[in-house]
Amino acid sequence: MTVNSYIMVMIRSVFRSGFLMRARLSCCAALMIGMLPGALFAQEMVNVRSADHPDFTRVVFDWQDRVEYRPTLNGDYLEISFDRTATPNWNTLENRALRFVGTPTSRVEEGRLIVRFKVTAPAQLSHFRDGTKVAFDVFWDQRNSSDPTVKTSPAGAVEQEALVPSAAPMAQGGTETQQAAQDQRPVNSGALKLGVNQFRGERIRLSYPWETDKLAAVFTRYNTLWVVFEDYRPVDQTRLDRFIGKRILSGRQIEHPSMTVLVYAIMPGQNVKAQKIGTGWHIDLQDGRVVPSIPIPGSHKRIANTPGENFFFSVKNSGPVMVIEDPVIGDDLAIVPVAASSQGVIQAHKYTEFEALETAQGIAVQLIADNLSILKHRNGVSVSNQNGLAISQGDLSSKLGLDVASNGEPERLIDFPSWAKGPLADNDDYHANKHELLYQLANATNNDRNEKRWRLARFYLANGRVRSAYGILNVMKDDDAALQQNPSFRTVLGVANILMRRFDEGAKLLTHKSLIAEESTFLWRAVAHSGLGDHEQALKDFLKGADILSLQEPRDRIRFLFAAIQSAYAQADRDFVESALTVLRELPLNANEMTDVDYWQALLERDNGNPLGAEGALEGVVKAGARETAARAKLDLVNLDLEREKITNAEAIDQLEKLRFAWRGDDFELELLSRLGDLYVAQNDFYTGLKTLKLAVTFFKNQRRVAVLTRQMNRIYSNLFLSGKADSMEPVRAVALYSEFRELIPLGADGDQMARRLADRLVSIDLLEEAEELLEHQIEFRLKGGAQAAVASRLAMIYLLDSKPDKALGILRATRNSQIPRDIVDRRNMIEVRALIELERFEEAEVMVEPYRTAEAEELRSDIYWKDENWDKYIAHSNRLLGGRYQQDAVLTPEERLAVLRLSVAYAINNDKAGIKVLRDRYKSHMDDGLYGDTFEVITAEQQSTDTDVRRLTRSIASVAKLETFMESYRAEFTDAVEQN
Repeated sequence: MTVNSYIMVMIRSVFRSGFLMRARLSCCAALMIGMLPGALFAQEMVNVRSADHPDFTRVVFDWQDRVEYRPTLNGDYLEISFDRTATPNWNTLENRALRFVGTPTSRVEEGRLIVRFKVTAPAQLSHFRDGTKVAFDVFWDQRNSSDPTVKTSPAGAVEQEALVPSAAPMAQGGTETQQAAQDQRPVNSGALKLGVNQFRGERIRLSYPWETDKLAAVFTRYNTLWVVFEDYRPVDQTRLDRFIGKRILSGRQIEHPSMTVLVYAIMPGQNVKAQKIGTGWHIDLQDGRVVPSIPIPGSHKRIANTPGENFFFSVKNSGPVMVIEDPVIGDDLAIVPVAASSQGVIQAHKYTEFEALETAQGIAVQLIADNLSILKHRNGVSVSNQNGLAISQGDLSSKLGLDVASNGEPERLIDFPSWAKGPLADNDDYHANKHELLYQLANATNNDRNEKRWRLARFYLANGRVRSAYGILNVMKDDDAALQQNPSFRTVLGVANILMRRFDEGAKLLTHKSLIAEESTFLWRAVAHSGLGDHEQALKDFLKGADILSLQEPRDRIRFLFAAIQSAYAQADRDFVESALTVLRELPLNANEMTDVDYWQALLERDNGNPLGAEGALEGVVKAGARETAARAKLDLVNLDLEREKITNAEAIDQLEKLRFAWRGDDFELELLSRLGDLYVAQNDFYTGLKTLKLAVTFFKNQRRVAVLTRQMNRIYSNLFLSGKADSMEPVRAVALYSEFRELIPLGADGDQMARRLADRLVSIDLLEEAEELLEHQIEFRLKGGAQAAVASRLAMIYLLDSKPDKALGILRATRNSQIPRDIVDRRNMIEVRALIELERFEEAEVMVEPYRTAEAEELRSDIYWKDENWDKYIAHSNRLLGGRYQQDAVLTPEERLAVLRLSVAYAINNDKAGIKVLRDRYKSHMDDGLYGDTFEVITAEQQSTDTDVRRLTRSIASVAKLETFMESYRAEFTDAVEQN
């Protein structure tokens, strides 16, 4: 090593040794320089290195400062003139002969270093600068040669390995010669061509069009954007030039032997998004904050044979760990690219010895302390120290003053064999150890009471006294609420909940950021989610922890495998079930567990198209007498018989009803109730079917499958009351079913239509009170605005039919709303006028109907005058409505006949004999031999029996005529609606 090289190594060593040492950097450097002979500094030493590439040879001069240069390629020689004197260090060149460049020579002339290389003819030259480094690429000129031994590139291009981006901007004060040299540098086909796009000035996108999938890391640090890819490739960034100053200030490629490392100076306040589309990566710079779509969680983790705790990033498909010096800050970074698009660290973690940076993609760690190790694992990346990291411990045993395992390794989160032994080393008796632990707890002080409880709780849990353990753990939690944030305590409490079949609470406890790197918790979570019926999540959890399954105790392995089998079968993953059963057969199974294996094998036989074999196997499981498994086998046998039509639905119902008492309280009962509900509905016993399904939903509300059953119930209910199936039921039974399962009424228009259909049917058969209750509930609890107003008008009509005009008027006025559509307002006003007429509030009714000129409004005016016995107005109004109808030959309609009859009554009551005569002359021929003909003849006859008889007849007609008008028309609306539906 040269003296100058030695000095630089020493300076860098001092610079990296820490903050305090950096403060003395200038002093140390001055001392070292002062110790050297002056002759050594008469001429600078410049390192020269070289490398062959498929299409070119690169030579790099590593100056300590920026040096101007002029290259000349003339025939067989490349000559480079540097504007500084120096001695080239040829020892750093490749030891072997280079492909396109021969042995170099150098000389110093007039304060300049001139270097000359022999080159392979014909040749071309590309040169560029990276900071203080200057690179020269000599490549074969295929335009002037046909040498078949030389590997060719696409016409007009050569591969360029850029130490800096081709588009890297010149530093301030750059010469025209340098700019010209950069402008004439050829673009090589081997380079990855950067794409740059700007979107409406809001963001800039950098695109890297890789041809194959590459892992990436992307993050920002001190206004510098880092983009790292797992493989090395020179990047042609020419397209970046015209975007300089628009979010990006400069860019360059840092030389690295195996990775592509790009750094960009960016404007402050930029946010970064990284995403992979196809095989290409796209990096967006924008103002709005973005976070990775897939977080990379980080947490404390204890690793076997490593003292203390480590920090662990939980991520799969990560790339190699690259440690590189930050050229801006000068410290070291560990960078790990990952595969999935937009997968990064959302929140930074800062500790004494390192800082995990926030990233848009991949992992980046600032290394602060010495002796840190960044290691890649199968399921993540760890940060560790040979003496343990200076971060808070997660092991509750350490917090409570308990010893770790005797072999020196950190304690496992769940270690039943160790916990089951108790404090008496030479005594395996359960009761003796329990009494000793209780004695220790009784004599505990306030300071160590939770420590004694912790020992006792784990002892109980390991020995199957789960409820006792659960009680003690909750006492500990009540005494110190912070314990629930501790990973060890949280895990033990979660497992206790799971063993008590409190799956929902257990899953919540084990789903915590402090446990994200603990594979064993995933296995317990698999049991919880399988018990909840969330089989997709259960299988995912099991697969996350499957790699450490063999490290678990046999009893736990059996538990985990059966939970995974159940979830895999529900997910139709038959291959997994078969392989898991193979593993189970190698474990020490008890008799019941062996029966369980036979049961799952029988299901596989059935699914593989062997019903006879499955039937025999299931019957064997039933005979084995394991209560839960036998019940499941019986259910499957009933389903098998139904599929083969060996039994009817009614027979299946009878068998399954008896089976309801065989096993209660878990997903088996849920499945049984679901099947029974289906069968009852298939028998058109909708009430019992819905009631059975409702029991299942009520008892197992935390089960994932309950959502499916709820949708099933909604579908049955909708088919009944929307599709007309309930029309075949007795009306009273239909109302009872509707009311009991009212919670199944869908929201929105479907629910409103359902209630309206049922109400119409009830009115059509004169069940008015039932219809009123139905619509009253709709108005009070379900409807608002225009929908409420429309249903209220319908309810008011029913009140009128039920002779309750006061209630009709009340509901209409209680549901007034300024936002109601005009057509609904008009309809409500007509009904309100009718209610006022029935309440004999004629003046209000006449004022309210005044703005309307519709046929219905005219009928209402007639009823107002009729009911008010204002015969003059009635006669005038009726004549105006009839007009010249008598002059037409067409037969009178029933409505017109009634109008003529009522008019004759009005004339008679008003003692207007002249009017009666005119009416008779006009309409006698129209009224003869038809509806109301005889009555009209009696009232209008010239020779009447007595005035008293006529007056009695006309009064009788006046009292009932209204029933022939609006009441029948209202009832007809409901009847017509039923027929139309």
